[in-house]
Amino acid sequence: MAKTVSFSKLKLEKNIAVNTININEVEIEVKQYIPVALKSMFIESAVRGSLVQGIVDEILMDAYLHVLIFENYTNISLTEKQKESLLDTFDLIQSNGILEQIIAAMPSDEYDYIFNSALKLAKSVNEYNLSLAGLIEKNLDKFNLDNIQEQFLNGQTN
Repeated sequence: MAKTVSFSKLKLEKNIAVNTININEVEIEVKQYIPVALKSMFIESAVRGSLVQGIVDEILMDAYLHVLIFENYTNISLTEKQKESLLDTFDLIQSNGILEQIIAAMPSDEYDYIFNSALKLAKSVNEYNLSLAGLIEKNLDKFNLDNIQEQFLNGQTN
């Protein structure tokens, strides 16, 4: 049997590698990896931000997700107005081919992981929100539970 090795003996370091691309003669850094906590946060943000009447709008999710990839994987900063107008920002970076360049500069497994995770979360959210439990939760505020309980205990019905 192999000897147990301490994790610290592996002397691992965080991946801080970047690829450099040029966009309109401006040098842009594209991170090759970001922490999983940050990925999780912006994937959830993209999915939750794209809810329309309790259902994930996949077009909106795609736009939000890609703007968040753009913002988190590059050294490009967005103004508050650009963040507030995410769809307009998405249209600008998509129509100018910037997203294509950024995605091409990312490791494909990193991009695939993010995109597939967002799709899985969107599917789970949609399944839950369309389930009986989700529909009850969505409409719970329409019921006065104390009043319903009191009527039930007193044998009253409407």
